[in-house]
Amino acid sequence: MKARELADSIVKYCKAEKLLISNLQLQKILYFIELNSLKNRDSLVFDDDLFEAWKFGPVVPSVYRAYALSGGMPIFFMPKDASFSEEVKPWVFNLVKDALQRSPWYLVELSHTAGGAWDKAYRKTPRSKISKEDMIYDSNFIHSELITNKYE
Repeated sequence: MKARELADSIVKYCKAEKLLISNLQLQKILYFIELNSLKNRDSLVFDDDLFEAWKFGPVVPSVYRAYALSGGMPIFFMPKDASFSEEVKPWVFNLVKDALQRSPWYLVELSHTAGGAWDKAYRKTPRSKISKEDMIYDSNFIHSELITNKYE
């Protein structure tokens, strides 16, 4: 699955459920989805883009650009087409609902864990790639209700 397909599916879900989601929240949710997948399945959900370490946390640049028109406000347009893998769907949407009950800045803070994947990459060079190995570390190190075997 491509990162953009997953992001579009999440935005469509949020629109259908009347949930507001910003690009910032979407980026952090994508990151926590990948951490949960690494923790519970030993694999990544999407296979195309790596996260980069931006100022406010991990970002998938192609997804960021797709939703940049909304700025810091909730995403206001509906993706044209979004498919979704049936294997991933239930737990991803549960995580999305749970994450959107927290403030965007809580999600940022959680992704900025000292010594974690974002921290290592950002200290090296802002906007550098976050390695899968460091994400595996985060999936086991970050203690949060958003990174748990609850999303199996």
